[in-house]
Formats: sequence, C-alpha cells, structure tokens
Amino acid sequence: MPIRRFNRVLPIVIVDRATVLNSHLSPTARLLYVLLLATTDDKGIVERAAQLAGVGSIDELRPFIAELAAVGAVDLTVDEEQGEVLAVHQQPSPLPLF
Repeated sequence: MPIRRFNRVLPIVIVDRATVLNSHLSPTARLLYVLLLATTDDKGIVERAAQLAGVGSIDELRPFIAELAAVGAVDLTVDEEQGEVLAVHQQPSPLPLF
C-alpha cells in the first residue's frame, strides 16, 4: 500500500500534538501515526510500520488506520493503478481533539 504525504519529508519528525494527545485514539493508533510520519515514501512501508508498531500484518493495522481516518490524520483511498493509497496528514485537524 503506497503512502502519500503532502509535505516534504524532513530528517526530523513534527507531530500534530492534538493527534498524539487524543484520548479517543488507542496507543497503537498514535504510535502508527508517528511511524507513518517518520518513514519515507517507498514500497513496503506499511508492512514496516506494522512491524515497528508490534502488529503482525497490514490487515491487523486496519482498525488503527480507521481510528486515524476518523480524526482526519489519514485518508485511505483506492487508486485504479496503485490499489489502496494511504495519505498521511502532518496537520490533520485545526480542532483540539483531546
């Protein structure tokens, strides 16, 4: 599953405070968000993020991706050529979520 980011990837990670402190997100969803922001766009990155988050497979990540999508941190779309594409937003929402 490819990942799209809308900002330039820097050697540091800047994380949206409201997302990380959102008590409605599970700890695994918050960790996944940080990992997705920290990794580069390349093939196999979702598998690598699953491994780093301690989750066995992409299918096991789906509930956590759904949590992040519910707060606007990611969008999961389907592209005719690439299949599922995960868009990660560095600043998902202007509203405080905690």
